[in-house]
Amino acid sequence: MNQKQKHIPSRAAKCAAILLGCAMFFSAAAVESLAVANADHSAAAQAKINEGNQELQSYISTLPFTMPEMHVPEFPDKQFNITDYGAVGDGITKNTDAFAAAISACAEAGGGTVLVPSGEWLTGPITLKSNVNLHMDAGAVIDFSKDHKDYPLAGSKPVPLIYGTNLTHVGITGEGVINGSGDTWRPVKKDKLPESRWNALVASGGKVEKDIWYPPQQVTDGKAKDVRPYMVDIENSKSVLIDGPTLDNSPMFNLNIKHGQDVIIRHTKVMNEWYDQNTDGIDVNGKNIVIYSNIVSTGDDGICMKSSGEARRVSLAWKMW
Repeated sequence: MNQKQKHIPSRAAKCAAILLGCAMFFSAAAVESLAVANADHSAAAQAKINEGNQELQSYISTLPFTMPEMHVPEFPDKQFNITDYGAVGDGITKNTDAFAAAISACAEAGGGTVLVPSGEWLTGPITLKSNVNLHMDAGAVIDFSKDHKDYPLAGSKPVPLIYGTNLTHVGITGEGVINGSGDTWRPVKKDKLPESRWNALVASGGKVEKDIWYPPQQVTDGKAKDVRPYMVDIENSKSVLIDGPTLDNSPMFNLNIKHGQDVIIRHTKVMNEWYDQNTDGIDVNGKNIVIYSNIVSTGDDGICMKSSGEARRVSLAWKMW
């Protein structure tokens, strides 16, 4: 080609240049929209925190004794969706590893919210970490596995379904449901059921010993056992928030807070049948614990203040509506 000849871009090159320009324009617009969305989300999150603190103070301020100052735990404005870590909400795929990966990533990033979107999320045990808020959107169901091999023994009991120890700033929030698959764990006494239901239970399998039915998963080599995990067990932890979830069909104790400090339990539903033995609704010990606006329907203690095994001054306020 003559050096003096001008290079004339092809039609394809011209189109590519136009598309690149459009892409840069839309990319800038998308970044701006994302920034606005993030700002709106941050503002909404802060407004909700402020509202939650106002609600908390309205209860504390009316107590007939002096309660230490408390605030709703705040979590960094970062979100970790379990679907980004391989979770599939079809009720069939087991998502134990995805939950663990999302929680670890959140904790390693300094904390934030692990989001469980709408769907049915089958999983094995979940271990919580500091500065992590496990949040379930409305329509989300965390469905714990019925395979008891997923729950190895930790001492004399299987590991809890949701567990945390020595944590600071931890939450379980949102309007989702936690299904503990407790009917695969719990024995049932004959005198607690009408004859027709008892007969149907016996016909479903399992084993009967001394007028107590044991589910098939609790029978090994023809011998029945009663070894069950707690549903949510948080120990030796500070700044704990349980706000909004429904705890359903627990194997044993639903929510067990041991040696807790600065704990808020509110707007939570605990649902077990009246004949489900040892399914305490909310068990607590520690100090600075506020429990209000909860619904507890269960087969054992509703709200139980447990001995901590050591002398300590406990400030406990609770109301149910």
